[in-house]
Amino acid sequence: MEIKLHTEGLNRYIGKLGKNPEADWKLLFVCFIALAVSLLAFSGVMLYRINAGEIFLAEKKDTQELRTIDRERLKELISAFKLSDRQYQLLKADRPVLVDPGL
Repeated sequence: MEIKLHTEGLNRYIGKLGKNPEADWKLLFVCFIALAVSLLAFSGVMLYRINAGEIFLAEKKDTQELRTIDRERLKELISAFKLSDRQYQLLKADRPVLVDPGL
């Protein structure tokens, strides 16, 4: 099954691009004006929404989460650090007598 696209109107303009500089400049100018008008319309809508307060608003949460410190976990963490420090001090005081074979 063959699909036939109806692009005769579009081909009429594309086929002439580059052949007539005046027509090319007119097309470029029309495209620029259309883009400029579109951007102005979008900017106007955004300005209206911002001024009306419809955009960039966040609802405030009434509930606040209260976080407390778990004292048992904190004591466990401190004791683990103290144990690690004791082990480091012991290793620092009694350095191994082994020689590095890579030297």
